[in-house]
Amino acid sequence: MRHNKKVKKIGLDAKLRKAVIRNQVKALIINERIRTTKAKAKLTKSVAEQLITFAIKGDLSARRHVLKFIPNKDIVHILFNEIAPRYGGKPTGGYLRIYNLGFRKGDGAPMALLEFTKRKKEKPEAEKKGKKKKKAETEKEPVMKEEVVEELEQAEEEAKENVEVEEETQVEETEESMEDEEAREDVEEPQMPEPEKIEQPELETPEKSTAIVEEEEESQEIETEALSDKEETALTAETEDTTSLDEEVEEETEEMEETEQEEGNEAEEVKEESAEEDKDLTDEVPGNESEEEDKS
Repeated sequence: MRHNKKVKKIGLDAKLRKAVIRNQVKALIINERIRTTKAKAKLTKSVAEQLITFAIKGDLSARRHVLKFIPNKDIVHILFNEIAPRYGGKPTGGYLRIYNLGFRKGDGAPMALLEFTKRKKEKPEAEKKGKKKKKAETEKEPVMKEEVVEELEQAEEEAKENVEVEEETQVEETEESMEDEEAREDVEEPQMPEPEKIEQPELETPEKSTAIVEEEEESQEIETEALSDKEETALTAETEDTTSLDEEVEEETEEMEETEQEEGNEAEEVKEESAEEDKDLTDEVPGNESEEEDKS
């Protein structure tokens, strides 16, 4: 039988549901109050109260049970040493309470506030009264006197004047720097003296004698004449070659024509001989005569 096995699933699997409840219990132990949906608040309340009962027992097995669910020694230390002593030495239940906070915007889920019934000790009332007195004194303070207002105005005016003076000095400095740059540009750069050109003495070329000049001219004339003679001989040789080639071509054409005529004559003679032979053969055959006689 599955008695006492019903659990609210809150739309999650078993592993995810356990992880969500564990994280909410951790946040509850650290902050002592959390804001969540009403269904999750009820689940965390049941689990957290069981852990608090273990913490009230305070023995080693109880600590191990809690560490199995919350594997964090710091949080377990807070639960056993700070929260459990508030509820005495006997587990009585009712360690937590739930406040309804209305509905959440968007999906309209009902929200709730989960907190311990016995939280940390609040600050004493003396401190609260002291704070209230200070607030009242600050509210009852008179308005600042005219002298203080005048001093503040004077200080503001002096600050403005100082700012204006600084701006003027910056403008003057920039103008001076621009003038210095222009003056530097106007100053001509010192020109380096050009190196003096050393005039090299011209070498005197010995004048050629007239006889040598004449000999050179004669040799040039002879060379030009020889070249012209060679060119003429080459031209004549080319013309002769062309004429000889033309004559050879004409001779070859004439020979071709003669051979063609001879071949044509020979073919005619062969035809005539073959025709005569055919005639002789027809005359010699005896069957032709007998046929003629029978016809008659």
